[in-house]
Amino acid sequence: MLCDICLQTQNSVHRCRRCLLRAPFFDRAIGVYEYDGPAGAAIRSAKYRYQPESIEWLCRRIQSDLPSELFENRPDVIIPVPLHWRSRIKRRLDAPLWFGHTISATLQRPLDRGVVFRNRQTLVQAGLDDPERRRNVRGAFTVVREAPKDILLVDDVFTTGATVNAVCQVLKRHGADRVRVVCAAYVDPSVGVEMT
Repeated sequence: MLCDICLQTQNSVHRCRRCLLRAPFFDRAIGVYEYDGPAGAAIRSAKYRYQPESIEWLCRRIQSDLPSELFENRPDVIIPVPLHWRSRIKRRLDAPLWFGHTISATLQRPLDRGVVFRNRQTLVQAGLDDPERRRNVRGAFTVVREAPKDILLVDDVFTTGATVNAVCQVLKRHGADRVRVVCAAYVDPSVGVEMT
């Protein structure tokens, strides 16, 4: 079983030990697909081999597989986790933005790329453990205006939640009341998955 908040393995009825000891800044994380499968393969192909057709395929699937709770309780706005401009140039593809556009159209809510940006390039998170991931993204995001109250933050992969947690922290400091996270794929912590 996964934690109701952060998609980690539960140690209690609804929450994992980590969330009980140090609650994340996001209110809930939703992973649409397990990373150890076709979704993870599509994301790796798109990010590391520039195969945009892989992301297009995954976007079409996500449209029909978003959980009903997002339709029943729609956010005010969709915000993709921002990439640093150097990463966008290197990869030539911004997976969180693609997923953000898809989810925005599916939920019929606006996409906003102008609230938060990545102010410095960080190391690739793959291969880092949880404390290293948190240090890597600490202070990497800046909010440039008051944040909307109810946000759905979109990312491609949820592993430990360090990246989305760092974004949610600055969004909540700047006016967001609720930030839910949806990721195209999540890494099941009970399964050893190679991230590269």
